[in-house]
Amino acid sequence: MTLLCDSGQRYGATYFDDDWVASQGIDLDAATARLTPIVPS
Repeated sequence: MTLLCDSGQRYGATYFDDDWVASQGIDLDAATARLTPIVPS
């Protein structure tokens, strides 16, 4: 198995943009609620 790391810079206008994600009809509320208790602010 191989894991290749990616800085994510290419995704700033898409996957990392909340407005873009919402425009795609993707609801992240459930995932955000599950991650909030374990991800530091």
